[in-house]
Amino acid sequence: MSGLVLKDFLFMKKQVRYYLAIIVVYCVLCFFWDQPGILLTLGCVVSMIYPIQAFAGDEGCHWQMMERILPVSLGRVVLARYLSTLLVSLAAVGGGALVMWIYYAVRGEALPDEMLFLALCIAGVVFLIEALVIPVLYRFGSSSGRLVMIVILVLVFGAVYLCSHVIGLSPDDPELNRMLMRYIYFFPAVGFVCLIPSCLISLALYRKKEY
Repeated sequence: MSGLVLKDFLFMKKQVRYYLAIIVVYCVLCFFWDQPGILLTLGCVVSMIYPIQAFAGDEGCHWQMMERILPVSLGRVVLARYLSTLLVSLAAVGGGALVMWIYYAVRGEALPDEMLFLALCIAGVVFLIEALVIPVLYRFGSSSGRLVMIVILVLVFGAVYLCSHVIGLSPDDPELNRMLMRYIYFFPAVGFVCLIPSCLISLALYRKKEY
């Protein structure tokens, strides 16, 4: 299984310029908008882009046909894809956190307490994105999967807009903030647990695929 993870990382080397461009854009936005917390969201972006590119790379070289004859179970093949995506996404979050720490260190300021709150939120979101994206890609492939993900994002942002402008939930609501601070430590755990049924769904979809 480690070889499959390494294969994904080797494919990622071909996309280094693409990821560096994303990092540069985020760093520029961080200093231009004076919003260092935006760097933590880099993990969310990578957790969506990386699996799509990994699946596209496999489809481009017909790697799925090779996987069928490898002396590795299908479960390990699917698990390797989850593991590589998770490692890359968490590395992006960690890199963003490091640059954010440097940002505050250069300004001679202490790291705000709310950044821990934001980091926990982002970690949970990364797990949830991975749990959602990978089964979609196993079901529809990289090309159709992109369109499905766009639809999902529109629905998510629509739900956020509905909560904030129609229902009346606001990030500035003190009651909402107290509730979030009380349960935020469970959010990454909930997101991680969601990976278990997601992995089982992906395995079931992968077994039904014919190459």
